[in-house]
Amino acid sequence: MLTLFLFLTLSSALIITVPPKSEECLIYSFQENVDVNLVFQVTSGGALDIDVLVNGPDQRVLVEAYKESEGKHSFTSASAGEFRICFSNKFSHVSDKVINFLIEDSNSKLAKIDDVGPLEKGVLQLSEAIHNIKTENKYMRLRERAHRDTTESTNARVLWLTFAETLMLISVSLYQLYYLKSFFEVRKTV
Repeated sequence: MLTLFLFLTLSSALIITVPPKSEECLIYSFQENVDVNLVFQVTSGGALDIDVLVNGPDQRVLVEAYKESEGKHSFTSASAGEFRICFSNKFSHVSDKVINFLIEDSNSKLAKIDDVGPLEKGVLQLSEAIHNIKTENKYMRLRERAHRDTTESTNARVLWLTFAETLMLISVSLYQLYYLKSFFEVRKTV
């Protein structure tokens, strides 16, 4: 039972909206020598792209990505302190961007793999594998949500264009009937 609690993971999934010509920053505190994973995806707004910048406590740039729609980035905290994670939409003049992201501290283990027996090692490895599967599952859910939104938007456009096409077809048919009817009318000249 104790081995089930040997693997502790801190993670948080968030959704934020970044207005045009602005930047949204979040501050996270991490201990020294901690592996941190950042997974993000832009789910709506404009060309579905965003700038990402992660600075350490010493203001050193750890992650820098420009105009990406989704990404997975990892870094190790060289020192303990506050890390600044910024999503910038300064290049967009019109559209808000909705971003789903997950920040994960995957190095929060209470026991080292060498400190336990073979059975506990197996449990730790299984726990880590399950954790990796859960992380990938969260990422796939984010992607599925973005693709579903795109599909629903496309479906709505096709529906409205179909209505417009039907209206245009009916209009042209009525005009043709009226025009052909004028050929068969008898005109009297006085």
